[in-house]
Amino acid sequence: MRGLFTVDASRGSWASVHSIMRDPRVTVCCDDKSSTRIPAPSKEVPITVVVPVLAVDWTLWESIFGLNFQRYENWKLLFVIGAPELNDKAVSVIKTHRRFLPECKIFTPKRKLAPAEMLNAAIGSVESEYFCLQMTPDHMHPSALASVAESILEHEADFYHTLRYKMSDNNWATPTAQIEYVDDWNCNLFRYRGLFTFRKQAVASVGGFAAGAGLNDPALVLIYDLLDVEAKVCAINEYLYLSRISDASAKTRNLIGAAWRRDLIKSRWPHRVGS
Repeated sequence: MRGLFTVDASRGSWASVHSIMRDPRVTVCCDDKSSTRIPAPSKEVPITVVVPVLAVDWTLWESIFGLNFQRYENWKLLFVIGAPELNDKAVSVIKTHRRFLPECKIFTPKRKLAPAEMLNAAIGSVESEYFCLQMTPDHMHPSALASVAESILEHEADFYHTLRYKMSDNNWATPTAQIEYVDDWNCNLFRYRGLFTFRKQAVASVGGFAAGAGLNDPALVLIYDLLDVEAKVCAINEYLYLSRISDASAKTRNLIGAAWRRDLIKSRWPHRVGS
């Protein structure tokens, strides 16, 4: 585990690394409404967690280990493998390390898939109305799915996004809070690179995930597509996601990202430019 992910299952928190996240209060903002509560899923919404697999190494089994501590009952797990040469090894790792996981499906491709193809393949295999994305080697807070389910019951939105913590290659011991906003053409803000949860029907209505340069880009394009059709968006103001990224990679993404998004809007949604 590289000394990183330590869980106190009795509290359902990230004990050593994420003590400030214990007993989280959840503030949900949607359509200018807000509420504060502790996650307590009296009614449970079926949710599928989709995990794209691009490599078979410590990042995969550590993500699997983290999922074992979700404090939620009504969820399923779907692994989408990105290339046929990874199939056998990935399946072996998943089956070996899934101790307390719920029903688990594994999508094994016959050819190498681009990131958007992986995510669209996942949509075809998701049976629940809602699904969320977890990248490797990222983690969800043990209360993440319970919090998302509560928000779904309250708001029935098409897309949910959260706050996140980030761990860099120079600081594996202490996470830093990241509040990263991306604005749409109407200067509305949503958080990028947190825990994303989508309504399957809403994703299908805009044609699924569009091709992008990297694994996160198709998700961003999809979010803009949903905003374009004025889908209902819900912000969950809680740190429910931990992502790992190198300092160099983060700096490069920040420099390239803003210009890439501006060019993306001009090319894909020209009717929105200047609106």
